Parts: sequence; structure tokens; C-alpha cells
Amino acid sequence: MACISKLANAIAYDCDSGATGLVSALIINKADIASFVLLSPSATRVVSIAMAAAGKAYRIDAVKRSVTASTALKVNDGAPNAYKHTVALTVTGITDLSALSQAFSNGNFVVITKGPSGPCYVYGLYYGLSATAYDRSSHDNGGWAAVTLETPETVIGEDNLYMDAGDYDALYAAAAG
Repeated sequence: MACISKLANAIAYDCDSGATGLVSALIINKADIASFVLLSPSATRVVSIAMAAAGKAYRIDAVKRSVTASTALKVNDGAPNAYKHTVALTVTGITDLSALSQAFSNGNFVVITKGPSGPCYVYGLYYGLSATAYDRSSHDNGGWAAVTLETPETVIGEDNLYMDAGDYDALYAAAAG
């Protein structure tokens, strides 16, 4: 993890940006990632993610607020501070509810999001994201499932990582779904 302790940029206000939602997202089983490369050991830019032989990324339709992602500071005693990632998914296209709920209840995932512009953000690359909530009702929201994935409490935390849109697009083109 990067141990950056000094700011290197100004913080400016951009009235043309803002929360415009996500264009698309990918979810990957953490175990399906064979390796990843950062621009340099202390960098936050992911330049490649190599999948294991049978591993694949899966597309997530990011319609309206069906995918939201957030980052919060995780203060650690005796270790550098890091970040806690949270990704909330509303799963609308459920074809095999039993398999889906089992995968989320016991799985470990990496999520990559793409907004309308700028970099794509990578959540859970070091330790993965695990489900902290899974809610489904046959009568609420058309029977859709709401899943919350978070950085596990037992780890030091994650770095705020990103990848360029071109690298994301290559993963997205090869993804299932």
C-alpha cells in the first residue's frame, strides 16, 4: 500500500461535475484474478488485471442508482490509515436466485466502476469486498435483491485505485453478460 502523507494537488470546485451516476460496472470474483499491475509500486493507477485461466469478469448494468460506490477513511492503530470501500448493488435481473444469494453470502469480489467521464475506480482489489447485507422481498421493488459489499473489518483497508477508461473497456469487452 502506498504511504503517501503529503498533498500534491490543489482542491478546486468544478461546477460542471457532480454526481451524474455510473455508466457501467464490472464485478469479478477475487479468486479469479491471477495478478494485477500498478503503474509503480507506490502508484494508485491499475494498468492491468490478468484473469486466471477459467476466471472472468461479469458486467453489471448500471441503470440509475442500481450501482453506487463509496469510499471512507479507515483509521488504523499501529498501521497506516487506508480506506473502506462500499459498493451497493440492486440486482434486477435475477434468473437463479439461489445461486446468486449463495455467491454473495460467501464470496469475495472486486468491483470496477465507470462514470460518464474521468477514470474508472477499482474497489476491493487488495482484500476483496464481502457482503454485509443481502435483502430481498417478493413484494418490494419487484422482487429485486439489494446487496451491500464492503471491505472486511479485519483488514488494514484498501488504497483508492483507478484505471484508465481504455483499460476498463478492454476488461468490459471480454466480460460475460
